[in-house]
Amino acid sequence: MVNYGKFKIIEKPLPPQKFIKFILDGYVTYENGMHDKIYLVNRYPFNTYQVGDYLEIDLDKARNHNSDYDVNDISKARKFGEVEARNNVSVNRASETVIQVLNRAIDSDTRNKYTASMEVDPKTGNIFYHLSGQRK
Repeated sequence: MVNYGKFKIIEKPLPPQKFIKFILDGYVTYENGMHDKIYLVNRYPFNTYQVGDYLEIDLDKARNHNSDYDVNDISKARKFGEVEARNNVSVNRASETVIQVLNRAIDSDTRNKYTASMEVDPKTGNIFYHLSGQRK
């Protein structure tokens, strides 16, 4: 399991260059000590982060780098809720696809009565569905 720490961005002191420096409301333990800063590569999605946003930082991976390391991977640092939001969109799209397929099956057969149910596991995003039919 990933050991994420949640930190608020309280300052963005330098104009962005190849990297963006963020000052945090807490200390991250790096290979070279504890620091209240993180450097993120100046590209999407990192260049959309603003003062007041919350970051999730993988504390185990941070320990393997110096504090001046330019993070370039959202598995190491990301905006709080960023991956979950993407997963929810994927689950919603997949759910809509399952519903469309079920509706087409139901609409195409007038001889049978169908019952369908669908459940989404909120932790994994796995979709479970059941379709049953019986003669009218």
